Amino acid sequence: MLRLLVIVAVYYLIFGYAQLTAAWLLFPAWRPETPELLALLAGPAAGWLVHQARRNAASRWVLRAVYLWLGLGFLLLWVVVPVHLLRLLGLPAGSAALLLACVYVPLAVWSIVNAHRIAVRRMELSSRKLDRSLRLVQVSDVHVGSRGSGFLPRIVRRVDALEPDAVFITGDLLDLMGLPADSLDSIGKLSAPAFFAIGNHDVERVASRWTDNEPDARSAKLFSILLGSLRGALCIYQGDELGLPQAEVPFERLQDPYGINFWPVYKGRDGCRTPMPWQQDAPYAGFSDASPWLPVDRRHLALAADTQQGDPDSVYECIRAFLHFRKSQPALLHGDLDFLPVRQDVLTFARSSAEQTLLLSFNLNGEERAIGLGQLDALNGRRLEKLDVVRAPQGSIAGGELVLPPRSMLIAEVR
Repeated sequence: MLRLLVIVAVYYLIFGYAQLTAAWLLFPAWRPETPELLALLAGPAAGWLVHQARRNAASRWVLRAVYLWLGLGFLLLWVVVPVHLLRLLGLPAGSAALLLACVYVPLAVWSIVNAHRIAVRRMELSSRKLDRSLRLVQVSDVHVGSRGSGFLPRIVRRVDALEPDAVFITGDLLDLMGLPADSLDSIGKLSAPAFFAIGNHDVERVASRWTDNEPDARSAKLFSILLGSLRGALCIYQGDELGLPQAEVPFERLQDPYGINFWPVYKGRDGCRTPMPWQQDAPYAGFSDASPWLPVDRRHLALAADTQQGDPDSVYECIRAFLHFRKSQPALLHGDLDFLPVRQDVLTFARSSAEQTLLLSFNLNGEERAIGLGQLDALNGRRLEKLDVVRAPQGSIAGGELVLPPRSMLIAEVR
């Protein structure tokens, strides 16, 4: 009962109190009727439930509106509460607002300046396994999309000035979906190879995140092959090679403070941190002999490593076959990377070296796509020879087009 009361109180503070109070401060004569109040207070919860019940493009817009309302409430709390406290102390409303402006405006300016500041921290590590010194640069929290277009080029210049042997981009690179295709062009100008990962312990598993929580084997294969086709060393987050979806962790087994505090609106990061399923029929999926820190999701048992090994149609064997293919392709090992214009949600790029040029297309959409060969500037009149790489959904070359079924890819050599 106490937990319920706390949840209701916090909900009202964030989704009602601040917004309503701010409205009354701005429009003192406004007196909302009961239906209006119910809509304002219950609307965010209803919108979140709609998104959970039916995830589609429309419900995602509803969820964005809920998050916008949530963010507005959080920001307004920092204005409304101090105004009330200052008025209780006898300060007139106008003076209270002026005092807050004198505090908040400099803070806002400082936060904007600080958000665009590039901080470099140095750390020295030693290992007897290294026969020479290496300089590695880790880049994190760039948030392309929420900052100016010149921010990423500034980072690239700063990183190049450090003369690294390799660059690791480890998280929070993008803030927005639907960014222009050239938003990340600056990364291609790095003097050192850049290494990416599409999964880590802080985000929902890619098999669920990139499929609107409808994971399947063909999508898991596609995502890992896409990652392995980019420049740099391949880094696969544990479990992605098995196509594991985001795990469901019961509230009573949660360990992540964010999940515990914001349940069920945000269930935290434990769903991508559950134990690796090694054996389908072993206790705790072969991860340990004792009960692990987080539970094993029962859906993961059917995807355990021992069930996929030796099965040519499995995600695991598909990725192994692609890695074997990758080792034999000079263009994938050390070739340049040139992104072509994105057409119909199809990601197409060329990998080229002195020995070889490959064209790679990935249809990340749930519908079939066709792209005319005349639209691919990288061909320059040359022909394509399709390479049958792995047992994964693949497109075809027919009638002067690249034809890509839903969630499929095509790898071809430019002759």
